[in-house]
Amino acid sequence: MSVEYEGKVPSNLALARKGLLQSFLFGLIWAIFLALHTIVKLYWLGWQNFASIQNFALLIFFGALIGGAVGWLVAIWLSAHRLPAKRFATSLVSILLFTVGTTALIFALQYRIYYSQWHMPVFSIGWFFQLLFTGLSALYLFAVQGLRILLPLAPLGLLIAAAIFVKRAPNANR
Repeated sequence: MSVEYEGKVPSNLALARKGLLQSFLFGLIWAIFLALHTIVKLYWLGWQNFASIQNFALLIFFGALIGGAVGWLVAIWLSAHRLPAKRFATSLVSILLFTVGTTALIFALQYRIYYSQWHMPVFSIGWFFQLLFTGLSALYLFAVQGLRILLPLAPLGLLIAAAIFVKRAPNANR
């Protein structure tokens, strides 16, 4: 069963297309905010090695850049015809999940690259198990160690971002 739009794009996707520049700008601001927060927090925690701080801040930056922009677009798409309270909740969940998910994925890829030198030959049965468990270990480590670095300011920034989303993002009701 195929749906034809007769040359028209559904309104949710058209709104998301209107929000492309806005989502990129949000992703950039969100990434800068989280990276600066990470740098300050790691200094405050007593990290002495600037290279480690820089690497972790870059990981957070790129995860927030990609995840924030995609989360903003998905929130536009999901909340096109909704009331402000639902738009707020949708943006909050969308930005949170995509930011954390993208950052965790980048962390898992970095982890995988490091440990790949000790893995079995590519596409063997053992390699698939090693890939799976290396990825799961990386996600667990990020959840336990990486997310707490984003506290206490990231949730506050997320609430502000969701409030801005309700006011500024393209909406079918306007």
